[in-house]
Amino acid sequence: MIAYLRNLIHLPEIFIKLSRKTAIQRRFIKTNLTPELETMRKSMDETLDEKDFQKITRYYGLAVPAIVGEAYCSLRQKQMSTSERTTLTNMGALTGLFDDFFDKTQVPENHILKLITHPYQVECNKSNEILFLSFYKKALEKSPDSELLKKYFLKVFDAQKMSKKQESEEIKTAEIEEITFIKGGISLLFYRTAFDDNIDPSEQEMLYLLGGLGQLENDLFDIFKDNVDGIKTLASTAIKIEPIRKIYTDTFRQINLTLLKTSYTKPAKKKFMRLVALVFSRGIVCLNQLQKLEDRNKGTFNVSAFTRKQLICDMEKPLNLLSAIHTYAKFTE
Repeated sequence: MIAYLRNLIHLPEIFIKLSRKTAIQRRFIKTNLTPELETMRKSMDETLDEKDFQKITRYYGLAVPAIVGEAYCSLRQKQMSTSERTTLTNMGALTGLFDDFFDKTQVPENHILKLITHPYQVECNKSNEILFLSFYKKALEKSPDSELLKKYFLKVFDAQKMSKKQESEEIKTAEIEEITFIKGGISLLFYRTAFDDNIDPSEQEMLYLLGGLGQLENDLFDIFKDNVDGIKTLASTAIKIEPIRKIYTDTFRQINLTLLKTSYTKPAKKKFMRLVALVFSRGIVCLNQLQKLEDRNKGTFNVSAFTRKQLICDMEKPLNLLSAIHTYAKFTE
């Protein structure tokens, strides 16, 4: 009970800090990205739409530095520099455009590879590619190690190609799990290249697992959309929720154990794990909701048997928010 209360006491501090860091990043986006986006709006073709701009300014371009980047900064106990923020913001900004090369605009894979490997030589005239290259070049130019960034971007490219298998009816559960962790883990290690600090094997493993946990959580919240789109995830193909819960909770525990092996200070590790626990708690709330659907369906989960309203887990609902807070406090003892 003491640990539970102690964790609750830290919540206001965490939320205030997240709010402050998000506000800093919003101002950075307004100064450094908005002018270019407004210019692009005036001449863009059909390869860009308003959703793309929202992903840049309200999602990836905002969350990657303000949440992922700041979480890492709390672990290393050092403020994010302007060059690090510039690199990470542009890496975040290009993420949605890159994903859409595969999922929406169907850019040939050999051309995507050229964009990554030869960004200063490749020719393109489509708005989405022009904007992508602008962000990518800025990330490379401010990166502490542009070759390392490019190396991990190629790994992200390979992971995206691999994820196309999730459209197949023949894919096995074990392969879905492997792809889930590769996609999430490599993406987080890609963002880590924005920082100049050395990375040891324990941190690398921890971030890989954390990225996998984040990808699995995203799949839980996107279960309805993925099912409609024919994407096979652990959630959308489940017949029982408990095996997913076990993977999810086991991964969370392994992240904690691996973090302990890193060279960061004990207080920094505790702060970092509280942030991880907040992410983790949202997934547990979603799993609980899906479990209730399974229970009502005679003990079998079938995503196609449920409505969008039943499947979507709204974390703005007071009951879900309270459940997440309770889970956060309980699982960080």
